[in-house]
Amino acid sequence: MMALTMMLIALMVCLTLGIGMKVREKAETQTLADTAAYSGAVLTARTFNSIALLNRVEVAQMVSLIATQSLVSYGSYYRAMVWGAREQFQKAHDVPGVCPNADACLWCTRWEQLIAAADGEINRLNNPANAQHWDAMDADAHRRIGRVLGQGGGTHAAQEALYDDLMQSQLVGLGLPPLANAIVQRVDQASGERQGELTAPATVNVVNQRELGVSPLCLPGDPQLVCRGGPSEISIQATMGTRWYAFERSARNLSQTLEDTLMLRMGLNSLIGEGARVDQFDGNTRYVSRKDPHGAPGGMGVVAEATEGRMRLMVMATGCGPQTLGPDEVTAWVYSTSYLNANDGHYFTYPGRGGGTISISEPQGTHQLSSSCDPPIAPCGIWPGFMDMNPGHADPGQEFVDLYGQPKVTYAVQRDYARRPTEADPWNLLYNISIRPSWQEQFDNKGIRTARGLDISMQTALATGLVYYHRQRHWQEPPNFWNPYWRATLVSGAIDNDGNPTRGGTDLQRAVGNGFAQQVITQLDQQGFKGWQ
Repeated sequence: MMALTMMLIALMVCLTLGIGMKVREKAETQTLADTAAYSGAVLTARTFNSIALLNRVEVAQMVSLIATQSLVSYGSYYRAMVWGAREQFQKAHDVPGVCPNADACLWCTRWEQLIAAADGEINRLNNPANAQHWDAMDADAHRRIGRVLGQGGGTHAAQEALYDDLMQSQLVGLGLPPLANAIVQRVDQASGERQGELTAPATVNVVNQRELGVSPLCLPGDPQLVCRGGPSEISIQATMGTRWYAFERSARNLSQTLEDTLMLRMGLNSLIGEGARVDQFDGNTRYVSRKDPHGAPGGMGVVAEATEGRMRLMVMATGCGPQTLGPDEVTAWVYSTSYLNANDGHYFTYPGRGGGTISISEPQGTHQLSSSCDPPIAPCGIWPGFMDMNPGHADPGQEFVDLYGQPKVTYAVQRDYARRPTEADPWNLLYNISIRPSWQEQFDNKGIRTARGLDISMQTALATGLVYYHRQRHWQEPPNFWNPYWRATLVSGAIDNDGNPTRGGTDLQRAVGNGFAQQVITQLDQQGFKGWQ
């Protein structure tokens, strides 16, 4: 009895140790999978936050560019006013009966003096001998715009490099998933005589590629999340939404500046009697975005800064009363279009003596990309690429399809018991037994193959991390690539329709690959199992 008792006690100890080791190893494998999934989600969240910050940098660069365009438009508008004033003076001078001086008011002489003053200001603006003449200053503005555009393109390139590193170097490699594999291999190397058992299979790559891949057209129905192409309406609105300076939005503070500058530079106050002044000014500065009026195909169309308004001059002479000229339209446009054509750059118009307006266009390509716009058929818009999130994924009606645009990162870790030498596991009782003679299947404790030949040697653990968006006190704000509030957590692999076998999802099966684990998932689903984790 003593010998039998000791044998039973030894058997129970071995069973306890053997089962306990299997449970511990399963917990270790699951912890390893959780660590890899959480690390992948953290890495993705940090990449998204970096992309959001770089989007903001691009917006700041484009605001600087648009502000420069505003100044060019404003300067062009002043030049148009000078030329328009000169045309009005000449028109008054050419009225029959004015010249030669027909009366004591000497209006012919006075108009000639005003024309000479206007010609002097025009010469100051356009004379190459003047260090600050128009073409030199305009070229400087063009070069600045080119530098800002280059910086915007460089910022977008940095975004793409971050994303490519995330996908190729960390999440979805050509063979194994690099991040998970690095974590698993580090643990495997520390396992002593059991090295080579742990792997991170590449079967999860197809799931992560769909969740984080690039959408070719960024349409609502595309399964991929990331858009890395050209500008979006969001990027344009984000840029223009920061332009609340009165100088750029309204001409109310421009009118007095224009009047004072015109009278000062042309010396109108000192020429005749009480002088001449801008009697009426009604204008504004504005940003426009519309189709190219010159017929260039595709792209965002015209993106322009316009300064426009009406000007009326009043000339005073002592004893002769005032004479009012105008009002006439003056306009300056600074174009940055999507395609290079003969009207790109900027132009201004001013009233002509023969009726209608006179238009002057600057050289082709002024104030937008230069060398990269050759040949003329190449797209040359001012907007660099902005990395964005597919807006269709934030649709509340698709909450269990796209999770409001919040991607999941799935990893699997497997332990191959077939690689373990028998002597390395002394407490494992390698046996199989039929519970009942009528049962075809046997209980198998070898952990390699069942009596019917089914390979069960691969222990598998799955884990899923969620990259989610959360901004305190702004719970209604949808996930986006414009604010750096992306975070990471662990979730059930069946959190969405693609991962839930009950709803027809196949992500779990794809992640574990062909084998025993996939069959277990499929058969559990067929038997109505609901407790997916």
